[in-house]
Formats: sequence, C-alpha cells, structure tokens
Amino acid sequence: MSEITSNYRVAIYLKGDDLDPEHLAQVIGLSPTDYHRRGDRWKTPSGSEVKESTGLWSLLIKGDGMDISDAIVRLVSGAKISSWNGLPGVEEAYLDVFIAMDADVEGGGECEFFLSAEAAEKVKKMELAAKFTVAIVTPYTSVPE
Repeated sequence: MSEITSNYRVAIYLKGDDLDPEHLAQVIGLSPTDYHRRGDRWKTPSGSEVKESTGLWSLLIKGDGMDISDAIVRLVSGAKISSWNGLPGVEEAYLDVFIAMDADVEGGGECEFFLSAEAAEKVKKMELAAKFTVAIVTPYTSVPE
C-alpha cells in the first residue's frame, strides 16, 4: 500500500473594491502574504496584461502534513484585532481551509481532520465564514506510447 501525501493551505481572504492593503495591514497588525488594489496591473508569464477587478489582502500558511488547528491558531496570532468582520473597505471576508490529497492505489481516499477547542474558539472570535475544501486527486502518470 502506498503512502498518502497531503498538502494543506489555511488562509484568510479579504476582498473589496475600495480595499487599501497597507491600511488593513496597520489595522490588523499583520503583513499580508499577498495583496493588490483594484485596478493594479501585472503581466502573466505569457506576456498578457491583467487588470485586477477587486482589491485583495490575504494571509496564508502552507504546510505538508501540518495540523489544521495549529495552522489556524498560528495564522491569527499577533493580530491586533479579534473580529475580522467589518474591516474598512472589505466587502467579502472568509477563512479558507484547503486540503489536497493524492488518491490511493485504487483511485480513492479519505481525509479526516478536526478543529481543537482553541482553534474553534479562534474561528468563532474572528466572526468570519469558514470554507473547507478537500480534493482527492489522482497523481499524473505518463501514458504509454
């Protein structure tokens, strides 16, 4: 039986047309992992120009085999705020937990995780919606020629 590997991502996403990432960082007391303002432009690797349709401030922790509860607690530790609801310029805010797993040899798999009482309390105090996504994927294998 092959070992199943997992990849976790825990993040807070704040979005809004009038979002000011620098001001939010000061209010929250944490530097974002990624941010942009509405209207910011950048080029894709293929050279196409993209114009951001809304502002974004995100804080992300990635881990392989990381305990979800510890990741949530670490994500918000150091914040100067307890509630992430009603921040200036923010129209959409949520906690996102994404888990990807390689399928087992039969092409299936299962994923189980729990939130500790401490992590559940942090989520409650943040006053954010929480989105949980679990993807079980079949690793790419080459096709014989």
